[in-house]
Amino acid sequence: PVTVRGRIEVASGEVSAEDLTLYINAVKVDMTPEDAGNGIYNFAVEYQPSQDMTQIDVRARLGSDTAVSSNTEKLPIIIPTPSPTPKPTPRPEVAPVTPSPAPTPVPATPTPAPTPAPGIIARAKAIAQGMIDDGTIWYAAGALVLRRREALRRRAERLRRGDNAARILAAWRELQRLHRYGVRAPEALEQIALEARFSSHEMTDEQREQVFRFLERERTRLAKELPPLRRLVARYVLALL
Repeated sequence: PVTVRGRIEVASGEVSAEDLTLYINAVKVDMTPEDAGNGIYNFAVEYQPSQDMTQIDVRARLGSDTAVSSNTEKLPIIIPTPSPTPKPTPRPEVAPVTPSPAPTPVPATPTPAPTPAPGIIARAKAIAQGMIDDGTIWYAAGALVLRRREALRRRAERLRRGDNAARILAAWRELQRLHRYGVRAPEALEQIALEARFSSHEMTDEQREQVFRFLERERTRLAKELPPLRRLVARYVLALL
């Protein structure tokens, strides 16, 4: 189970702690809120998320609020009233029509075929050749290399900073950026990320290394399997590899 902590702020009026009810994912849970004064109540409850859960929805209501309906509520049974069988409408009689002679076809004037526009590849080659001729391409390539180097430095710093929970969440965010290339983390790693996000106890080095190893393995695989153009974009434009 994970510990869900938070606070409830009463916007107006006077409400006691006994009047407050907490729902997690539309299910009522037992809690004993702590009165912090000025209409603020702190709470901490234990909750067991399901295996396929990706987020936790926490809502607070007054005890007299009936916005959440009971599972034992019975709906009225509606008996349909039979409608009368429609009578078929008689089809009108149509008089025979004498066919008119077909018009003599007029030969169509041939339209000259349009001149095909240059393709995208041809235009790209022309632009690239122009950048090579004036030296612009070398400045652009240098800027991309420097940008990638700075992005990798910042990413490495995020993965080294903080405790194990903070480092696990930083690696998990990097995995989310790889979704566009079909990378999906296994359920065990998703549970570790949820625990690091919502649990208050300390994460272990082994849990951190599990997420780190999967992230590094997927980056290495994408660097080998992506087509050249997509690999170039992922490496120098998005700085993912």
